[in-house]
Amino acid sequence: MHHIVHNLRERHQREVAFAVVGLCVGALLMARVLYVIEDVEHRVQAQADMLSSTTASVSVPVPTQLRIPAIRVSADFEEPLFLQDNGEIAVPEGFDSVAWYAHGPIPGAAGPAIILGHVDSYRGPAVFHQLWRLKVGDRVYLDREDGSTVTFSVVKLQYSQQSNFPTTAVYQDVDTAALRLITCSGEYDADRQRYSHNLIVYAELIDGIKTSQN
Repeated sequence: MHHIVHNLRERHQREVAFAVVGLCVGALLMARVLYVIEDVEHRVQAQADMLSSTTASVSVPVPTQLRIPAIRVSADFEEPLFLQDNGEIAVPEGFDSVAWYAHGPIPGAAGPAIILGHVDSYRGPAVFHQLWRLKVGDRVYLDREDGSTVTFSVVKLQYSQQSNFPTTAVYQDVDTAALRLITCSGEYDADRQRYSHNLIVYAELIDGIKTSQN
């Protein structure tokens, strides 16, 4: 099982580097950022088949709500986000909700799950506007459809230029469930309609059902 998850993660690393950059829509922007990824249809279908097989074996309950008391976040999960046929990543539709990247682990499953949220909108602050205020040790909670709650602890905040996304660090192998909360940061370029940086919050499992990879 560990081998399957590890191979799946490797196949997704390149897509994630492009995907999270596309998340960064600014205050006046709901458009997506287009990236050309060769053989998108073939690889996305292969990844979807592989993901379906993996998640079926793990049987992880789907998360319904993300709670971060330290910054007063209580956000519902939207449907998972996929790459589109043109190589463009869908972003969360709502400014007050979050979504996970479907080509990685389900949040709460073994491995580093990607959760995306907007930093702002044309109406003002969005769900991850205060993400930068998190500190090491702050708690992150996942409420799941089966009524269970999984607890994580923040271990690191990282800022990176969009042109140099830290794919290896984000997808570093872990023994249990982990989260990567990602939004935009830095300077907003109105002409390009995008931010200069990403903010990535790393969180590790401290309580909940641990899903074995063995």
